[in-house]
Parts: sequence; C-alpha cells; structure tokens
Amino acid sequence: MSEPQRGLDLEAGLALPPLARFRALWRDPDPLERGRARAFDRAKLLARLRKWKPDVWSTSPRAWSKRLPPAMSRQEACFWLRALREFERARWTGTSAAAVADQLEALPDWSLTPLEAAELWPPTKDPHGFWPLRGHSEPRLRVLPHLLEPIALLRLIRERLDALGAWSGAGIPAGLVELLTAYGALALPYLSRSERAELRAELGEFPPEPALHFHGYGVSLPPARFCFAALLGHQEAARQVISAWSPGALAPYSRQDASGASVFLGGLGGLAECLAAAERLEFYPESEPALLTWLANTGLAGLERVRGALLRAEAPSELQRVLLHVGAPRLVADLLAVRAAQPKQAKAVARWAKEHPRAWVEGSLRALAGEQGPAARDELIDLARAEPELLRELLAEEGLEDELRAEGQAILRESAGGAELSSELPEPLRGAFAAVQELGKAKAAARAPWLRARALRPLAVGGQELSEAASEALLRALYEAPLGAPPASEAERVAQALLDELRQRAPEEAREAFAWQLYELWERNDTPSKQKWLLHALAHFGGEGTVARLTPLIRKWPGESQHQRAVLGLDLLRAIGSDAALGAIAGIAQKLKYRALKRRAAECLEQIALARGLSSDELADRLVPECGLDAAGQRSFDYGPRQFAFVLSPELTPLVRDGSGKLRKAPPKPGKSDDEALAPAALKEWRAFRKQVKEALAVQVQRLEQAMVSGRRWTPGDFEALLRGHPLLRHVAPSLLWAAYGEGGSPRPFRITPAGLLDAAGAPLELGQEQRVGVIHALELEPAARAAWDERWDELGLLAPFPQLDREVLAPSASELAGDSLRELAGADTSPSQLRGSLIRAGWTRGAAQDAGLVCEHLKYFSSADLTALALHEGLSVTGGDERWNPFARLERCLFLRGRHDPDDVAWFEGEGVPLGEVPALVLSEVLRDMQTIARRAEG
Repeated sequence: MSEPQRGLDLEAGLALPPLARFRALWRDPDPLERGRARAFDRAKLLARLRKWKPDVWSTSPRAWSKRLPPAMSRQEACFWLRALREFERARWTGTSAAAVADQLEALPDWSLTPLEAAELWPPTKDPHGFWPLRGHSEPRLRVLPHLLEPIALLRLIRERLDALGAWSGAGIPAGLVELLTAYGALALPYLSRSERAELRAELGEFPPEPALHFHGYGVSLPPARFCFAALLGHQEAARQVISAWSPGALAPYSRQDASGASVFLGGLGGLAECLAAAERLEFYPESEPALLTWLANTGLAGLERVRGALLRAEAPSELQRVLLHVGAPRLVADLLAVRAAQPKQAKAVARWAKEHPRAWVEGSLRALAGEQGPAARDELIDLARAEPELLRELLAEEGLEDELRAEGQAILRESAGGAELSSELPEPLRGAFAAVQELGKAKAAARAPWLRARALRPLAVGGQELSEAASEALLRALYEAPLGAPPASEAERVAQALLDELRQRAPEEAREAFAWQLYELWERNDTPSKQKWLLHALAHFGGEGTVARLTPLIRKWPGESQHQRAVLGLDLLRAIGSDAALGAIAGIAQKLKYRALKRRAAECLEQIALARGLSSDELADRLVPECGLDAAGQRSFDYGPRQFAFVLSPELTPLVRDGSGKLRKAPPKPGKSDDEALAPAALKEWRAFRKQVKEALAVQVQRLEQAMVSGRRWTPGDFEALLRGHPLLRHVAPSLLWAAYGEGGSPRPFRITPAGLLDAAGAPLELGQEQRVGVIHALELEPAARAAWDERWDELGLLAPFPQLDREVLAPSASELAGDSLRELAGADTSPSQLRGSLIRAGWTRGAAQDAGLVCEHLKYFSSADLTALALHEGLSVTGGDERWNPFARLERCLFLRGRHDPDDVAWFEGEGVPLGEVPALVLSEVLRDMQTIARRAEG
C-alpha cells in the first residue's frame, strides 16, 4: 500500500481531507494514488458474496463502498461489475445472495472487454426515472475506472445521459447531482493533469448562453455537459452558467441545490471570482459536499458564508463534521452564534472545542469584543476554572495583543474569586453549601452550555444575594435532591439538607422567582429532557404562586402533545404538597378533557387519600381552595383611601362592593387620590383572585351536583367544617337545599342561614352525630314539599348553582320498567363530538379503548344505590375526529350493574343488567335525564 496522502493545507488552521483538493481544480493539484491492488482470490470473493444479507442486495452506495477497495486488479473489477449487475436483477426477482454467487461461479470466464463493461451499465429512456443514475452511479464508478480509460468512461457517461436527453438537451434526471458527486470523488481525483486537459478538450466549445432547465429541487441547471465541464475545471463553461443565473438565484434554496451549484463555483478561476459569484447569487454551502468545495476554494476568507449556512441549514450536523477540519480561532464567534440560535447544536460545538482547544481559547478571547462577547466570556471563565494552564499558556505567548492579554488576565482573576462562598452566610447554611460543593461537578449530561450560575438572577438570603459559587452548589443540589421521596443516598441527603435550609431562610417570593427563572430558562432552550431536573426547583421552592402559574400549564400541555411534561407537572404539584397544590390536582382529576392526564391525577389523589386514610371524595373536600378569603369568607382590596369588599352574586359571579354599598363588576382603575403602591397591587390581586374563584367554583359546583346525583353523604362535623364553614363554599352552600338522613325514615330538609339551620317550618335544626347530611334530590321530596321549598327559594331570592328543586323528574314507561335496559330515549342520531361531550359533562367516565382505539361504553357510579350505570353506544374514537369517517353516533341503550366497576371490566359488554324494577327511581331519573339531553341535542 502507498503512504497515506496528505490533505489540503491551505493555510494555518485549515486542513481539509485529500479529496477536497479536487473541488478547486484552479489550484492544479497532483492526482491521488489508488494504492496497490490485492491479489485476485476467486474463492474468497464468492464466499463473501454468499454471506451478504438481503438488506444490502440493492445497489446502495453505502453497502458497496464498504466492500469495494479503492485499488483492484482488472480481474477483480470484472468480478464486481458482474456481481453488481446480477444483484440489480436479484432485487426484482428475489434471487438469494447464494444463488447470485452460484451464477457467477458457473461462468467459465469473468473477463470483460471495454465494450462489454460499458454494456453492463444499461441505458434507459425514462427521463423521470432514477436508472441508471441515483443509487447506481457510485457503485459503478468504483469499478469502471479500473476497466475503462478516462476518456472512454466520460464517453460512456455521455451516452447514458444522451439517452435521457440530459447531456445537451433539457432533460435533468433526478440523480444528476449524485452522478456528479460520485464522479468527482471516485474518478476525477485519480486523473493526471494531462488526462484532465484531454477530457476538457473532449467536451469541446460551449455556447455563450447556456439553456437553463428547472431542477427538481428548485434551482435551474444547464445540460449535464456544462456540469461535467465545470467539474473537470473548464472555467469558461462554469463562468457561462454562473453569469446566466440571476442575482439572488440561490437564496431560497438549500442543501441539494447547494451541492449542485457548488460544482460551478468550484469550476471558476480562483478565490476572488468564487467570493464574488457567491455574493451575487446569495449562495450558502448548506451541504457537506458544498461546504468542502467552498472551503477548498476560499479557505478562511469564506467563513462568513459558512456562518450563514450554519444558521440556515436544515441538517447542520453535516456541516459540523466538515468544520472539524477547520482549526481557525476566527470560527469560534460563528460557532457561538450557531449554538445560541440552535441549542441542539451545543454538543457539536463542544466537540469542535475539544478537537481545537487552543483555537477555542484564542477565538473566545477575540470574540469578547463582538456580538458573542457574553457567551465567549462564559466559555473562558469555565475554561479558566477547569484548565487554567491552557489560558495562561496562551496569554504568555508573544504576539498576542495587549488588550486581549489584559482581558484574559482579568478572567483568570474573576474565575479564581468566583469559587468562594460568601463569608456572610449563616454558619449552618454555609456548611450545607460546603457539603454540596464536596460532591463535585454534576454529570456532564445534566449540564448544558446555556446553564451557568452567573447567568442567573441569584437567590437572596437574608438580604444578601448568593455568590456564583453558591449558585453553582444550589444547581448541584437541585440535580441530586429526590422529588417527593426521602433521600436514598448520601449525595441526596446532603442536597436535600441544603434545600431545606434555603426553604427556611429565603423568603417564599424570592424562592419562587428563582425556581420559575430556571423553568423559563429550560423552556427557552427547547425543553431538553436531560435538564428537566431544573423543574424540580418548582417543587422544592414552590408555594401558592407557583401552583397558580403551573396549574394552567399542566392543563394545556396535553393539547400540545406534551403529555409526559404534564405528568411531571402533576408530580411537581404533589411534591409541593400544600392544600392548594393538591386542590389543583383534584381540579384536574375532576374537570379536564384529556382523559389520560385526568386519570393520572385521579390515581395520584387515590394514593394520597390512601396514605391519609381517606376516600378520594373526602380528600377532595379537604382540598377546596380558600382563594385568600378569611374565615368569614371575606376579602378586601385596599386602594388606600378606598376599599372594595368581595361579594359573590347569586349567579356565582365574583363582584366587589365599594364604600357606598354599590356593587361593581371589578374595582376601578386607580385614580389620582389612590395610593400609588397599594392601588395597582390591589387591582392585580383582584384579577388573579377573580380567575381563581371562577375556576374553583366551576369544579366545586360540578362536585356538589354529582354528590346530589350519586347520593353522597357527609358527617355533621365534615359538613360544618368543609361545606358550611369553608371560606369559599359558605357562599355556595346556602343556595342549596340540604337534608339530614338518619337510620330509616324520611330525610329532613333544611336550609342554611346566618342564624343556623332551619327546617321547613322555620324551626332551628340540630344535627345528631348519628345523622348524615347531603344535597337533597327533588325525587326525595313529596310534590307539595317540593313546591313549598321552591316558593320559599323565590321569596328569598336564592338561585341554586344547578337545577335542584326544578330538576326534571323522569321515569321509564311501564314496558321498559319490566326489562333491564333503557332504550326509549336512545337511538337518536347525533354527532360523535356531541355524544362524547354530553356524556362527559354529565359526569360519565369513558370506557377502555379497544380495537382501532374505539370506546363503546361510558360509566357512571351511584354510591347511594351502589350501582354502576353503563351507557352502550356504537363506538367513539379516543383520538376524536370521528366525523371524518362516521358523521353520526348513536346511544343504543343503558343498563345497570351492581357495585362499582372499572372501565376495563366492562369493555364490549354484551350481558344483561339489573332489572329496572330494582333500580331506585332517583338513579333512573338521572340517567333518563342525561339520555334526554343527548336526544334534544340530536334534534338540533
């Protein structure tokens, strides 16, 4: 084998691969050497063929490039060309690899004449097909140069392209760029100077204005004859094409167009000509071949175009591979700009810095004065802490500008001082920080170039901001500390101890601001999964403000295809653990259109309830938000000279009452006489409060209605503490009619007044400990009593938040009552979305998804009767969009099962239910009411 051949060392800091020199033929490079061919071994080659797997039978360039050596004897070239042709046939006939080898072994003679070799590259008449170009050019051009003279090979290519009308005509086959790339890599580099000149002469003269034809990727290309001429260094042909393109012709295009256009830029006559053409055409090297061509022609003078290409490129990783050959300090500023614009490229930029450490340091120093100055400073400080000797070595060199040397010395001093904790911290906190510092650096995968302590607004403790070193230790602690679990290792224990100290010593507002800053930083940098531990700060430092800001995000994330992030949000709320946080989880479990997250929230509540020895409903009772109301359910918004008191209207609309007793929809805008600090803050508090109250009441009203429907009961103590005495629900409870339920006997209705509980006669009512309290249903009242209570409600001006005394009371017909299913109100055609929405709004739970994601049942549990209602329908898609394939949906029937059933237990239910005669009238009425609602909507 020959000695390894050097690449193209154009200037200091730029060493390109050997093939790159042939992308700038005006430099007149020496040809490459193929090396010495190995001895031909017929048996060994046949054995290799028999081992090939079916996935590499085709003419894939990648598959063949791994198996064909750069140098081969004529005998081996004949063998591989025949094999290539047989594999092309086997691709369509299904012939096995062993059968292909057997066919070749049966040949008495493998030798090929030049004419026979050419015939194994068959022509085609299909101008739109890939044959024989895409996928077939590269394997053949690895073999044919060993069998044909250079001019014979060029003539063969001409004949094949002529068959497509592409050599001198308008046909531009889709594989032309691939053919040019393969010829430029596999044939051209091995031509001598005289052979290159002979091929240029073979192409002849060119018309002054070439005809341009639309290329499938966007840019217009000339006939293939011009393309090969430019590739072979025919400068006049390249100039004619470049001049024929209009100014800015390449601006809208990228990648494939850049590869094709670079052929003509590389065929020009030198650096200045290439730079001028790229400027006029707005060319950017946005593919790997284009970038190699560009750097081979322009060297470091073309780096400005490289920066533009990196910022525009669809697949910049290709370009990053090429840039590893460029060790120039001036490239650093461009890489920093790319990393800022495309955070996902941070890993590639870090690899470049590792490959060229000295250039990275020098380039960062020179970038301090430019747009990337802050990022460069961060890089240098990190480097000064990790490898200070590298920076000191560079600063000691002669020739470095005094200004840069001074900047570097200042960064060294700054990095040394930033590693110290503040001596003014309280000793327990200082000790906790020091213990975390001893853990060392976090795993590299957990950190990112954009995550630097000095770029954060530091947390303030006791009026003093944490130092940079302390902030770094805090990030380390957040990475180590467990979320919602006891520490399991020494590192976790040390980290948790620091966070506990900070939670005690730092104000809640400062802690929440710091945690939310980390979330916003994570979001701005494309929410990388490796850095999602930053969100744990919301749990460790979060309070009421965090819950208020985080909950709306959790509710909307599933709709943005971010289910896993929403699940993490639930975990954060659970780890915060406050009543407000758990109340937010309860609200999600009660009312959310995204079923998977809703179920996850319900499971979370069940686990918490189990740990506390409560049911899910009992836990939800204890998580109703107080919304900042005092024990009497009042709250005032202070403007200084004026105050506005919260009032809830009968329609459950939050209002305020001013000092004169006038009701307002909201506090007015602050006036000149109002306190400059108090009034704007009070108005801001009101807006947040109003939103919180509306959201809380929407959930609680639905809970109370379902409690009435299902027959839920409370103990007298829970009723007094969780309903009548709750700061928010005390405004809602008096608008409902309640009842005391005892062992046997009829329920005793009562209403809530400021003076106490009053029965139907207006007499005080005392609840016994053995009694239970519930929202009474209209069916539980005699008609006369119901009418009397309804009249009393009108007299008092009370308005129930949902139909109660005026609720429709329905009953099945006698014929239906004899069976086990409700059918009379079923059968109405409605849209899938209407059916789905009606069931969910009425408190029905979706069944389990089956084949094709269809759900054919919804469930509703009635605790007082211990029955599960099962609504069967034709099937609704869990993903929605049913209207596209089925504009109608129909509720078929509804039956009842004893006990509480899981959705998975009743999938595709086909059995019988409890006889309707055994189902309580209240349960039947509520199910019929829901069915009637669906039927009415179907009617329009």
